[in-house]
This record gives sequence, structure tokens and C-alpha cells, in this order.
Amino acid sequence: MKNKIKILIPLVCLLVISIYSYKSITQSKKVVVAKTNNESEVKTAVSIGIIGDLNKKESREIDYNSVFSSETQLPTVNSEGSLRKTYDNIQDLYKNAEIVALVKVNKQNVFFYSDTSVATTSTVDLKKIYKGNIESKALNITELGGPIDFSKLPKVDKPGDGKAPAQGLVETTFEGSVVMKDNNTYLVFLINSNDPLYGYNILGAVQGKIKIDKKTKKSLITVNERYLDEPMSLFFLQKQLGGKSITDIESVLK
Repeated sequence: MKNKIKILIPLVCLLVISIYSYKSITQSKKVVVAKTNNESEVKTAVSIGIIGDLNKKESREIDYNSVFSSETQLPTVNSEGSLRKTYDNIQDLYKNAEIVALVKVNKQNVFFYSDTSVATTSTVDLKKIYKGNIESKALNITELGGPIDFSKLPKVDKPGDGKAPAQGLVETTFEGSVVMKDNNTYLVFLINSNDPLYGYNILGAVQGKIKIDKKTKKSLITVNERYLDEPMSLFFLQKQLGGKSITDIESVLK
């Protein structure tokens, strides 16, 4: 277990010491974290804007239900946290990413990095590369979260929130974002985890990925609508690009 935690430092370090609710920043929990050179700066909020004009007030013109795509059929258990660095426009995501690519997930491995927490490593095929020099046609991407069977975990004494503990198989998420799923296609902005086994991480933890429909080639929203409407929503990319074609998105990848 100690070896797994040591290996996972580049991934877990995307979080800072305090876990907080965006609706009540004064309420906090503690998690184990570490530093990373990739995400060393702190921003306290993520603004919502329109591509090319982030100062312009945005109104959502699309029907949420028409572009929503659920990534899991399991009950979800969510954790929330403040990130060492966040982004508020696609240009900065592109600038800070080591790799920007269109990928298809073809294999996944879910593993424990603590007694009650899991991460998921997805092996993906590179369908199109927009940024980065990559010799191989595939790479690994590791995210926090994934399916976990709480009924098989040992009982752990920890503070409760007044709710009944989760039982059976559930999907654990970070900030409401379900990890990528097998056989799906995504546009991803990546940073190197500096460990070959776990490959790359999503830039901004949950910010640098958006699902692309394989048939229509249009982008999809994968988070609950309430996360899009939060004043400090991390999901500006999904809010701005939901329903847009990959061709339209490619035109702003600069």
C-alpha cells in the first residue's frame, strides 16, 4: 500500500490540503496531498465565459438534455476539493498541456491508492494529435475515481456527514466528474505524471477532457447540470463546447 501511495503522488498532488464545498467554502475536510511542479499556482475561482471573449456574459443556448451523456449507471459518491491551479479558457489549457489529442479508451484498470479510494488508469489509442511529440500510438491516462464496492471494504472509523454510508458497487467521482469509460472517445489536455505506469493526468484534474460522440462527432456534457451552473464551475469547457462539432473545436485549439 505504501508503494502505491508513493507512485500516486503525481496524481493525488493535484489537490491541496483543504477539501471544500463550492456552495459553502467554510465547510472543509482533510485529505492527504503532495506538491507538483505542473500545478504549482493557485487560483481561487474559475470564471465562465465564451471562447474568445471571457468578459462577455454567457447564456447557455443549448438544451442540456440534448447533449448530456451519462458515463455510469451506478450510484455516485462524490468528493470535492480545491485545486492548486485551475483554468478558465481553452487557450490556456492548450498552452499548459504537454499533449492535446483525440483519444479512444480501449482498456482500463481500477486500483486502490488508499484503503477506501480508487483511481482509474485508461489505456487509450491516439486518434489525432494536436500538440505534443509522441512516438507511440497509445498511452496511459490516470484519473481519480472509478467504480468501488464499499460492501467489500473493511470498516474504517471516520467522521460521518449524517448520511447513511454507501453500500455495494458505486461510482466514485471527483468534483462530479466520472472517469473516462471504455470504448468512448475524448478530447484531452494532458500533463505527464512522471511515472510510466500511470502515464498522464488530465490537466486541471477534471477540466481538460470532453467527450466526443462517435457518430455525430459533436461534444457531449458528462456532468450533472448543477455543476455547470455553479458560480465557480470547473466545467467551463463542457459548458462552452457542449453540442459543438469537433471541427469547430479544432478551430480554436491554438
